[in-house]
Amino acid sequence: MQEGENLKLKDNIDYNIKTLKHSSIRTALTVLGIVIGVWAIISLIGITEGLKKTVDELIEVFGPNNIAISPGTPLSQIGFSGSVRPTKGKLFEKDMQAISSIVGIRKILPFLMGPVDVKYKDQQIRITIMGTYPEDIDEIYKDYYEIEEGRKLKNSDRKVAVLGNSIAKNTFDKEILVGQKIYIGKQKEEFVVVGIFKKKGSLEGMDVDSSIFVNYEDAREIFKQTKLPKEIDAILVNVEPGFDVENIARLIEYRLASLHKVSVDQKDFTVSTSKTIKERIDSISGLLSTFLLGIASISIIVGGIGITNTMYASVLQRTYEIGVLRAVGATKKDILNLFLLESGIIGIFGGIAAVFLAIVLFFILGIFNVKTVLSLELVAFALLFGFITGIAAGYLPAKRAADLDPIEALRYE
Repeated sequence: MQEGENLKLKDNIDYNIKTLKHSSIRTALTVLGIVIGVWAIISLIGITEGLKKTVDELIEVFGPNNIAISPGTPLSQIGFSGSVRPTKGKLFEKDMQAISSIVGIRKILPFLMGPVDVKYKDQQIRITIMGTYPEDIDEIYKDYYEIEEGRKLKNSDRKVAVLGNSIAKNTFDKEILVGQKIYIGKQKEEFVVVGIFKKKGSLEGMDVDSSIFVNYEDAREIFKQTKLPKEIDAILVNVEPGFDVENIARLIEYRLASLHKVSVDQKDFTVSTSKTIKERIDSISGLLSTFLLGIASISIIVGGIGITNTMYASVLQRTYEIGVLRAVGATKKDILNLFLLESGIIGIFGGIAAVFLAIVLFFILGIFNVKTVLSLELVAFALLFGFITGIAAGYLPAKRAADLDPIEALRYE
């Protein structure tokens, strides 16, 4: 581009910005229509990318050779023949025994978990307790459960606990230290704190930082009044390397469905692998994407119509001005470019506002540990998309302005 053309573009931008400032209220209302659509699109992209990262991290932590079995599905809420079976939507130790003979299973672990009143000094708070066989879970997740202070649990331990980082440091008024005592459950059973985990986050829906970990037998005692005998809350299956995890998951489904006397399609339990976890979250992501794209499409159309109407009004109000510009040598192309640039600037303003709103949304989501991505490429896309939308919406009014007869335009009052 030559120096004269650069100067002309700069003059056009300055001219259009002054024009838009002169009608600031109308400009703001027009921009608003574009903002929602562009905001919905970049929010969709940012949340989706963040969700993908979360899924990848979850699958990496969960492990490709692990299978999680949890009680209940939406169908488990519906009884057959007007009644609900006593075991419907629950898991028991016999379920573990039923699948233990499947070839390829290396290790099976039961989990007991749930909210329980925990007392420390004079303060009592309801906290999630998790019980399993600690040495076995540590063998499966060697690098996940890391100790910050004290030591890990052993299978032979009784009446001792390891605390999640947030429980030890942020939940109670006073920090809980290794060696101090807490009291768990209605019976206020005394537990000695032997360790505190490093800050970790969530693993397959379990918030490690906000939980207290005890031995499986101790957990059985804690929950004896709230759970059925030999009831368990989840089963973790670790598959031998070299075996097909999905095939073993299917065998587990068939065997448990037979034990529960239900068909596989109406099973009252959920079997999750890294693949099914990803599929489940991708399904949620797809629904979210469809919803936000619907909002974005409607908003972009409404915003585009708003820009078109605004630009037609601008052409009408500035008819005499257009005549003057033509009289001093402006060509049809100059007038077309002038009004296209004005509508494009409106679109860019919409993109800027949308990026600001996305930053606010992502900040709020971050408070709730929802990962999002707002890259420079996404910001550039938002501005470019707003600019292109503005130009597209403003083309017809700009063409009308360019086609005005200069003599008739000068006569316009």
